[in-house]
Amino acid sequence: MTEKLQLIDPHPDLFLWKNSFSLPSVLYTLRSTPCYLEQDFLNEIDITIKRCAELICNVNFDDTGWRQAKLPLSFGGLSLRSAVDLALPAYLSSLSSSRELIDEILGGSSQCFSGISFEQTCSAWAQKSLSIPLDTSKQKSWDKIKCETNFTNLRLSLDQHRLACLLSASQPIIGAWLNAVPSSSTGGLRTSQSIYVATLSCFLFCSFGSSLLHSLTTSFTVSFLAPQKRHLFSFLGFRNPQLDFSFPFFFVFFLLKLLIFFFFFFYFSFFLVFFLCFLCPFLLPLFIFAD
Repeated sequence: MTEKLQLIDPHPDLFLWKNSFSLPSVLYTLRSTPCYLEQDFLNEIDITIKRCAELICNVNFDDTGWRQAKLPLSFGGLSLRSAVDLALPAYLSSLSSSRELIDEILGGSSQCFSGISFEQTCSAWAQKSLSIPLDTSKQKSWDKIKCETNFTNLRLSLDQHRLACLLSASQPIIGAWLNAVPSSSTGGLRTSQSIYVATLSCFLFCSFGSSLLHSLTTSFTVSFLAPQKRHLFSFLGFRNPQLDFSFPFFFVFFLLKLLIFFFFFFYFSFFLVFFLCFLCPFLLPLFIFAD
């Protein structure tokens, strides 16, 4: 599967892998069976997802970076969800939403049902020191509590540079490009370099020096704003959010525009002063005699 995905561009690769071929392909199994009891099986799935994501993004995830990559977009991740993290929320929400239907179908024999009960699964959830949501029938409710805990633990383990990148990546607009359909006709297709810069500069998944990657963090913000939003540097003259420019380019371009502005300003100011100083003494008598 990974070898075939490498035949196309990285952006469609990542889009298909995130939304179809990775964890979504086994989500039905996670919801219908107590897979959370088979941690070895879930770890193998996560390792496969990680390896394929590394080939697509052309990076090597370290432990801290992979912890961030597994988070949803709203928490600053790549939404490459983990089977270990989702197995229990998926099964709990499925049990909660189907309990009444199971009791109605089985009737009095529901007590003889040999499956794992909802209470037993909740006890496994409570062992992780996690609170039970109000709406137990929705997977998102369980998953949000788990993600908030993972996000908090990740923040406490990050250094200054990675913490800044995590907080910036968790802003609402930053991850919009990952949900955009990679279509060139609609302007949502990103280049290979854009995908590589995004994973390197903002999320800091790789084990490169943090000082080098910290200098590149702004390029992600410039390049990956949603197409429907106003461009961050539109005041510099760029109105197209699809342009892939890094922060150093915008800084140099901004300085050039300032130099051009001051050049023309002093140029016209010089001619204005010349006109007032040299031409007015000759024109003033004409107006006096005309009166």
